[in-house]
Amino acid sequence: MTQLWLSILTGCAILWVIAVSIGVMLGILGPAEAFRRVCVGVAILVLLIVAPTIAVASWVMMSIWQKLGTAVLAFFAVAAYTRMRTPRSKPRGTKY
Repeated sequence: MTQLWLSILTGCAILWVIAVSIGVMLGILGPAEAFRRVCVGVAILVLLIVAPTIAVASWVMMSIWQKLGTAVLAFFAVAAYTRMRTPRSKPRGTKY
């Protein structure tokens, strides 16, 4: 699974660098902007490699009660987020 994940990320990184290179060759991106875009791509790539590793390592070291508490907190966070995102109906009798 890890090798598959890394090969997918490597393929995305290569496509990112190719797209930036084509943008520089066509004159769409300047050298400074291309450098910034490549740095952003590398930062995202490092984040996508490191974050799952930290999450899995910390999940394995947790006891069953800590896992249960984390699952409950995640449930409430998702519920609060979806409640925040749903539009509220307007009270009757208001114009706006």
